[in-house]
Amino acid sequence: MITGMISSSRLSSVVAGIRPLEVLRSQLVGQLLTTESEEYDQARKTQFITVDRRPLAIVRPAEAEDVAAAVNFAREREFPLSVRSGGHSLGH
Repeated sequence: MITGMISSSRLSSVVAGIRPLEVLRSQLVGQLLTTESEEYDQARKTQFITVDRRPLAIVRPAEAEDVAAAVNFAREREFPLSVRSGGHSLGH
């Protein structure tokens, strides 16, 4: 997941990040879920019912290159990044 709380001072960089999400989507074999995706709400849930995060995007990688693309995307834009595997993800 590409996650994080976004302050108003960072809002413009997030808005600038929306169009590049389409670029990221084109680089993936797997899925890129955004708030407009039907599966978004289910995918963002964790086993901890008190945690309610709303990430900018969720990547469901199909191969190692998808993981690299998501990590590079977040790093280049200084977006917070959270990794979840097998349902583990305390608070993320």
